[in-house]
Amino acid sequence: MSAILYYFLQMTWGLALNLTGSVIFMFLKGERHFRYQHALVRYWNIKACMAIGMFIFLEKDLEEEEPRLLYHEYGHTVQSAVLGLLYLPLIALPSVIWANSRKMEEYRKKTGRSYYSFYPEKWADHAGLKALKKAGHALDKRFPIDRTP
Repeated sequence: MSAILYYFLQMTWGLALNLTGSVIFMFLKGERHFRYQHALVRYWNIKACMAIGMFIFLEKDLEEEEPRLLYHEYGHTVQSAVLGLLYLPLIALPSVIWANSRKMEEYRKKTGRSYYSFYPEKWADHAGLKALKKAGHALDKRFPIDRTP
Protein backbone atom coordinates (compact mmCIF):
# COMPACT_ATOMS: atom_id res chain seq x y z
CA MET A 1 0.00 0.00 0.00
CA SER A 2 1.47 3.35 -0.99
CA ALA A 3 2.06 6.02 1.65
CA ILE A 4 -0.51 8.31 0.01
CA LEU A 5 -3.22 5.64 0.03
CA TYR A 6 -2.31 4.56 3.57
CA TYR A 7 -2.58 8.10 4.99
CA PHE A 8 -5.69 8.89 2.95
CA LEU A 9 -7.48 5.81 4.32
CA GLN A 10 -6.24 6.42 7.85
CA MET A 11 -7.42 10.04 7.84
CA THR A 12 -10.83 9.38 6.24
CA TRP A 13 -12.16 5.86 6.72
CA GLY A 14 -10.04 5.35 9.86
CA LEU A 15 -10.33 8.83 11.37
CA ALA A 16 -12.08 7.76 14.60
CA LEU A 17 -9.44 5.11 15.31
CA ASN A 18 -6.65 7.59 14.60
CA LEU A 19 -8.11 10.22 16.88
CA THR A 20 -8.24 7.63 19.66
CA GLY A 21 -4.72 6.42 18.92
CA SER A 22 -3.33 9.96 18.82
CA VAL A 23 -4.82 10.82 22.22
CA ILE A 24 -3.21 7.72 23.76
CA PHE A 25 0.06 8.44 21.95
CA MET A 26 0.19 12.00 23.32
CA PHE A 27 -0.84 10.89 26.82
CA LEU A 28 2.20 8.59 27.06
CA LYS A 29 4.78 11.38 27.06
CA GLY A 30 8.33 10.43 27.89
CA GLU A 31 8.12 6.88 26.57
CA ARG A 32 10.41 5.91 23.70
CA HIS A 33 8.77 6.52 20.34
CA PHE A 34 9.71 6.36 16.66
CA ARG A 35 8.32 5.98 13.15
CA TYR A 36 7.99 2.54 11.56
CA GLN A 37 6.99 2.43 7.91
CA HIS A 38 4.01 4.84 7.88
CA ALA A 39 3.03 4.32 11.53
CA LEU A 40 4.03 5.93 14.83
CA VAL A 41 5.26 3.59 17.57
CA ARG A 42 5.40 4.20 21.31
CA TYR A 43 6.41 1.93 24.18
CA TRP A 44 4.18 1.70 27.22
CA ASN A 45 4.08 -0.09 30.59
CA ILE A 46 0.94 -2.09 29.81
CA LYS A 47 1.41 -5.86 29.37
CA ALA A 48 0.06 -5.85 25.82
CA CYS A 49 0.89 -4.75 22.30
CA MET A 50 -1.73 -3.20 20.06
CA ALA A 51 -2.39 -0.97 17.09
CA ILE A 52 -5.03 1.74 16.98
CA GLY A 53 -5.28 3.38 13.59
CA MET A 54 -1.74 4.27 12.51
CA PHE A 55 -0.45 4.16 16.10
CA ILE A 56 1.39 1.13 17.48
CA PHE A 57 1.84 0.56 21.20
CA LEU A 58 4.44 -1.98 22.33
CA GLU A 59 5.04 -3.48 25.74
CA LYS A 60 8.31 -2.15 27.16
CA ASP A 61 9.39 -5.57 28.43
CA LEU A 62 9.31 -7.03 24.90
CA GLU A 63 11.93 -4.79 23.27
CA GLU A 64 14.02 -7.84 22.32
CA GLU A 65 11.12 -9.09 20.18
CA GLU A 66 10.69 -5.69 18.54
CA PRO A 67 11.29 -6.73 14.90
CA ARG A 68 8.59 -9.41 14.98
CA LEU A 69 6.15 -7.27 16.92
CA LEU A 70 6.66 -4.29 14.63
CA TYR A 71 5.79 -5.99 11.39
CA HIS A 72 2.87 -7.78 13.05
CA GLU A 73 1.41 -4.64 14.63
CA TYR A 74 2.08 -2.68 11.44
CA GLY A 75 -0.08 -5.28 9.71
CA HIS A 76 -2.87 -4.35 12.12
CA THR A 77 -2.51 -0.70 11.08
CA VAL A 78 -3.00 -1.78 7.46
CA GLN A 79 -6.09 -3.73 8.51
CA SER A 80 -7.50 -0.63 10.21
CA ALA A 81 -6.81 1.47 7.10
CA VAL A 82 -8.68 -1.03 4.94
CA LEU A 83 -11.56 -1.72 7.34
CA GLY A 84 -12.04 1.63 9.11
CA LEU A 85 -14.40 1.25 12.08
CA LEU A 86 -15.17 -2.31 10.98
CA TYR A 87 -11.70 -3.06 12.33
CA LEU A 88 -13.14 -3.05 15.86
CA PRO A 89 -15.69 -5.90 15.51
CA LEU A 90 -13.86 -7.85 12.77
CA ILE A 91 -10.26 -7.69 14.04
CA ALA A 92 -9.80 -5.99 17.43
CA LEU A 93 -12.54 -7.76 19.41
CA PRO A 94 -11.74 -11.29 18.16
CA SER A 95 -8.03 -10.59 18.65
CA VAL A 96 -8.51 -9.39 22.25
CA ILE A 97 -10.62 -12.46 23.05
CA TRP A 98 -8.10 -14.79 21.37
CA ALA A 99 -5.23 -13.19 23.31
CA ASN A 100 -6.84 -12.77 26.73
CA SER A 101 -9.43 -15.49 27.19
CA ARG A 102 -8.37 -18.29 29.49
CA LYS A 103 -10.39 -20.75 27.39
CA MET A 104 -8.62 -19.63 24.21
CA GLU A 105 -5.24 -19.93 25.91
CA GLU A 106 -6.11 -23.46 27.07
CA TYR A 107 -7.31 -24.30 23.56
CA ARG A 108 -4.04 -23.08 22.02
CA LYS A 109 -2.00 -25.13 24.49
CA LYS A 110 -4.15 -28.24 24.03
CA THR A 111 -4.10 -28.11 20.22
CA GLY A 112 -0.61 -26.68 19.76
CA ARG A 113 -1.97 -23.73 17.78
CA SER A 114 0.05 -20.58 17.75
CA TYR A 115 -1.38 -17.21 18.76
CA TYR A 116 -0.51 -16.06 15.23
CA SER A 117 -2.59 -18.79 13.56
CA PHE A 118 -5.93 -17.06 14.22
CA TYR A 119 -7.27 -15.09 11.21
CA PRO A 120 -6.74 -11.50 12.50
CA GLU A 121 -3.18 -12.31 13.54
CA LYS A 122 -2.35 -14.30 10.41
CA TRP A 123 -3.69 -11.48 8.22
CA ALA A 124 -1.71 -8.91 10.24
CA ASP A 125 1.47 -10.95 9.73
CA HIS A 126 0.80 -11.19 6.00
CA ALA A 127 0.10 -7.46 5.63
CA GLY A 128 3.12 -6.51 7.74
CA LEU A 129 5.47 -8.82 5.82
CA LYS A 130 4.15 -7.55 2.50
CA ALA A 131 4.88 -3.97 3.59
CA LEU A 132 8.39 -4.98 4.74
CA LYS A 133 9.17 -6.63 1.41
CA LYS A 134 7.76 -3.68 -0.55
CA ALA A 135 10.00 -1.33 1.44
CA GLY A 136 12.98 -3.58 0.67
CA HIS A 137 13.56 -4.76 4.25
CA ALA A 138 14.47 -8.32 5.18
CA LEU A 139 12.62 -10.29 7.80
CA ASP A 140 14.61 -10.77 11.00
CA LYS A 141 15.40 -14.52 10.98
CA ARG A 142 14.95 -14.77 14.75
CA PHE A 143 11.23 -14.24 14.30
CA PRO A 144 9.88 -16.50 11.56
CA ILE A 145 6.29 -16.24 10.47
CA ASP A 146 4.05 -18.86 12.01
CA ARG A 147 2.80 -21.47 9.56
CA THR A 148 0.40 -23.41 11.79
CA PRO A 149 -3.13 -23.81 10.44
